[in-house]
Amino acid sequence: MACEDIMLFIGMEFFKTRVQPTKGDLLMKQKAIAIFITAGLFAGSLPTPVRAAEKPMHPSVEKLDLDGDMVLFLNTSTIEQRVLDYIDQMSTLMQSALQSPSTQQDLQSVNEGIEKVKTAIGWSGLLSLESYAMSMAPVDGTLNRIVSIARHSEADAAKPLWRLLASEPKVLKGIDYIPRNAVYTGNSTTSLDGVWKVANEAVSRFGGPESAAAFNQQVAMAEMLLGTNIAAITESLDNEILISIQLSEDQQVVFPQGTNTATFPEPSLLFGLQTKEPLLGNILLQKLAQFQIPTIQTTNGVYTLHTLNLPLPSPVPVTPTLVMTEDYLLIGSTREVIVEALEVQAGKSGLVSTPLYQKLLAGAPEKTSGIEFLSPRFMESYIAVVSKVLDTPENAEMAPMMDMMLAGYENMYAGGYSLKTPTGLFSESYADYGGAKPVEMVASSYVGLLAAIGIPSFQKARSNSQEKACQNNRRIIEAAKEQWAIENAQVDGAPVIEDNISGYIKGGFSNMQCPKGGTYTINPIGTAPECSVHGTVR
Repeated sequence: MACEDIMLFIGMEFFKTRVQPTKGDLLMKQKAIAIFITAGLFAGSLPTPVRAAEKPMHPSVEKLDLDGDMVLFLNTSTIEQRVLDYIDQMSTLMQSALQSPSTQQDLQSVNEGIEKVKTAIGWSGLLSLESYAMSMAPVDGTLNRIVSIARHSEADAAKPLWRLLASEPKVLKGIDYIPRNAVYTGNSTTSLDGVWKVANEAVSRFGGPESAAAFNQQVAMAEMLLGTNIAAITESLDNEILISIQLSEDQQVVFPQGTNTATFPEPSLLFGLQTKEPLLGNILLQKLAQFQIPTIQTTNGVYTLHTLNLPLPSPVPVTPTLVMTEDYLLIGSTREVIVEALEVQAGKSGLVSTPLYQKLLAGAPEKTSGIEFLSPRFMESYIAVVSKVLDTPENAEMAPMMDMMLAGYENMYAGGYSLKTPTGLFSESYADYGGAKPVEMVASSYVGLLAAIGIPSFQKARSNSQEKACQNNRRIIEAAKEQWAIENAQVDGAPVIEDNISGYIKGGFSNMQCPKGGTYTINPIGTAPECSVHGTVR
């Protein structure tokens, strides 16, 4: 890979400190300056190389913050061809291994499979990314601006991957339904009709006759159940999807946590689909009536709300509710979240009116391909949940590591938008990582990866070691019982107490301690001793 294929720059801001220099620091600086001057004089005495004409800057790089803390550029224009070449090499090796007459049918199947894989790669656009560029630069205190650009050729724009990731920019309507207490929100232009068409095309192209027949049979059964064809449903939907998680600011729920309980803000979920006509909502209501699932109809004065009357054993309130507006199908985990969504949409008083949202999305154009928002309360609550889950003796080793990784992230928040362009995807977002710098984030992720790999292995090794130590204790007890039985002519079934065998154990029976706190039962002669944690000797 050529040098220009990858560019990574990390600003020197990471290596600056705010402490006053010491005398030793000044001496080191003086030495460094002297070395730099000497090197410069020496370099001046050497022939000066002729500098080649500078190449024009890559279009993706031009849009980055080149003076920021971090800049990344990946030239991936040859990756698809490299993968296809590798597949051809593997195909040649497999053909060499299948040259006997008895394997000709296998060879043909292998060749057909390889050609399908190569065709699927080219058709899907999976590896058609020409370049990826990203920059991160501080803009206000600990707030960072992140620009990301995924670029493909215009000829690849119609490939399934790029069609499904996003649609043309538009004025997103779902974001107006989001309540003020939302902690995560995503509103995108993903087209479910496009997803359905791509799935059908993929099956017909690569599934083979048997797979295609099985797929069509499953589709026919689903359509029989729905009472209409799936294509009609997907065509009734517009290309906009909404999902949002809310956390109540005044209601709490109590979750059981082992022998204790944990209290968290009451959550709710809101899901929405933009519609051209209310076909999907009507089908859902028809099926609820058909299967005699009780629903309660209420109104907010404008729309009819349909709430499932199903008592569910959950610490979180769950009263699934559906409503259809002129151009949206909304489904909420509770009736209350639907009522609030309709209210804030009518008054433009939801998330879009909050100061933090307006600050983070101030630069977003009117038409976008997607919007995401993450509130500080999301990470605050997430860290609280993780801490409660790890607050058990079994996770004693992992808890300090997770505390170290998540320290400072309690106030993390972010918001941004994306745009589909003729040559790829552009996104701009603003994020505060709880005061953490990008390099610190990378280091934490690396430490987290090592922890994820190492801690379970360490815990397993420690557990195995403890079990073996306990097993050895039980064998010592059993050996002491046998020796006492021989010397005292005891037979199977004879009861044994601690005083009988303490003299045969170094330090006495009281010295036998299970590493995990288990207690030992001696049991009669002929029955193996037991540990309340590890059982009997195996």
